[in-house]
Amino acid sequence: MASPAPTPRVYVGGPTSSGGRCRATAAIVLLHGLFGSAADTAGLWPALAPLQMPLLAVDLPFHGRSASVDAASIPAAAASVVDAVLAAAPSLTSAILVGYSLGGRVALAVASAAVPRLHVDGVLLVSAHLGGLDAAEAATRLRRDEATADAVTSADAATFEAWLRDDWYAAPMWGSLRKHPAFAPLLARRVRGCRPARVAAAIRAFSPAAAVNPSAWPWIASGHGGVPLVYVYGAADARYAGVGSRLAALRQPGVAVVRVPRVGHNVLAEAPDAVATAASRLAWRCGRPGSGGIALVGAWVRRFSVPLTAPMVVGGVRVGRRDGALLYLVGVRAPDGAGGGSPDAPPRRAVGVAEVSPLPGLHAASVDDAVAQLAAVFAAPPAAALFPASLASNAAAGPPAARPLFAHLPAGVAAGLSPTVTLAVECAAVQVVAANRLPLGDAVAALAGAYGPTADTVAVNAVIPRAAAGAGAPAVEGLPRGAAVVKVKVGAASPDQDAAAVAALLATLPPSVTLRLDANRSWTAVAARAFVSALAAAAGAPPLLGRIAYVEEPLTAVEVAAGGLPALAAAVSGPLASIPYALDESLVGGGLGPPDDAAVPPPAAVVLKPAVLGGLAAAVRVARAWAPAVAVASTVFDGAVGVAWATLLASALDAAAAGGVGGGGAALVAALPTDWVRSRR
Repeated sequence: MASPAPTPRVYVGGPTSSGGRCRATAAIVLLHGLFGSAADTAGLWPALAPLQMPLLAVDLPFHGRSASVDAASIPAAAASVVDAVLAAAPSLTSAILVGYSLGGRVALAVASAAVPRLHVDGVLLVSAHLGGLDAAEAATRLRRDEATADAVTSADAATFEAWLRDDWYAAPMWGSLRKHPAFAPLLARRVRGCRPARVAAAIRAFSPAAAVNPSAWPWIASGHGGVPLVYVYGAADARYAGVGSRLAALRQPGVAVVRVPRVGHNVLAEAPDAVATAASRLAWRCGRPGSGGIALVGAWVRRFSVPLTAPMVVGGVRVGRRDGALLYLVGVRAPDGAGGGSPDAPPRRAVGVAEVSPLPGLHAASVDDAVAQLAAVFAAPPAAALFPASLASNAAAGPPAARPLFAHLPAGVAAGLSPTVTLAVECAAVQVVAANRLPLGDAVAALAGAYGPTADTVAVNAVIPRAAAGAGAPAVEGLPRGAAVVKVKVGAASPDQDAAAVAALLATLPPSVTLRLDANRSWTAVAARAFVSALAAAAGAPPLLGRIAYVEEPLTAVEVAAGGLPALAAAVSGPLASIPYALDESLVGGGLGPPDDAAVPPPAAVVLKPAVLGGLAAAVRVARAWAPAVAVASTVFDGAVGVAWATLLASALDAAAAGGVGGGGAALVAALPTDWVRSRR
């Protein structure tokens, strides 16, 4: 009887490995690039350890300790990888695949094959070629690959090292790598671990121009089997930046593209932290049964009432105090098959905190109503365990009655929940599920589908209220030092008066300051056009108008309902000047949708208030639907806890777009418990 064909070598690490084997049901599989080995992924292991998932690093066919393993094509290599992984982890049923360059192509082949034995939860591609060469490109690439294989087939170690250093790594895509401290040890590993003749065979078998290696583009364009895909590339790698741009242009749901600045093709070596961050977020976001569930075992509410430093009027209601409550959720992580511990381990508790602060004049529910609704939600806690995948699902952004968090409630009760309640339950649940596995900022970014580096700080706009907009220099003097974006309330005075006030502010503020105008649905179309014309005349120079980012909700609700986006766009466009518009209230309650007509100017920005939209996931869905409009995360005069959650959302969506997370929240920070708000990093 013939001996079975050898399979690739798999290196196993993580919390459930024992004797080189893995007993887990879910794992992260790491696949290296051409000339590499499993050792190339070592820089990811420490950063991925908090996920408490096993790590399976594979030496691909022809490489490392799998040099004797053959594969005639990328699909054949993918099949051998699946065999090897399941041999090393017999209980494995699902995996996150992380592949660099050649490894990314193998990962795509595994995912697209939809092997019943191994469900692919998600794929992270790093600088991977996706195929799709035309006939001329394929012919050129085949000749080049044959020449490369011929050059290394019979090389000795010294010749191979010289060829790698002076020929292969002399290409522009490796320019930043050659200057990186990781280059010398990487080159040494290549020389020590490669057999030139076997590497030559790999070049021929795995050429993206070979007919046996199909393009991945059709599979991706057809929906990629619903498998989440993240593509990471280095900004200094022009060729693969083009791949990333093409992927982004598809605007496929479930596909994210990450550009890593200042690095070339080998992002794995030059920026392992960026790869690890993307992999951690993807692996956590895709977490499902078998990868770490949480059972909610307790909930309580702490009321607060804080006087405002100055009363305000919202929707005709005078507000002198901010009343609300803090929701605390307690969850227990049961032992699981993905590295979550043994059956004998004690349950691990985690606490999540969120804020419930309905704003009088904006929300229909009072604080008493919201607290009563919370009591109804947790009278019988959700029976099903919570997983990140359920919090990130499409249903999580839909009506409350369809959300997994509220599936245990009667449909009528769920449908009647205040958006402040659904937001608070979601936020606290996210913190509980992320505890001890992923920093909270990374968890929010993962839920937002953001896998690239997020900023450690978020820009916040300053605010000049209606009462002070015409005060000129005194209003400017009261702004925080260094404010780069200022929100100005307009609409209470006549259009001419508002225009004069805004023109005075533009003339007084430094040229680097941008204004965001907010009319709060105060104007008719006639009044809006009168404002634009008066401002154009008062400001004098067009460059001053260019400092106005947008005017938010310029038209009354009646006119928006009657005319939609065309009416909004026309209201701020005039013969002498035009100002971009932004949406806020029009996004709520199944309001306006993105324009179908390319002739209708889309909004410059969408203002996302999770406490009005009903949650983080709902806000993310709105942001994605209206892209590329700038997503501005905002609060409704929340306390410190609500501001913290909005800040995390702003960082995930677009840290460069100054979020409206200041305002009333700043007055409450000192009065509310804030020790739970820890650094995102």
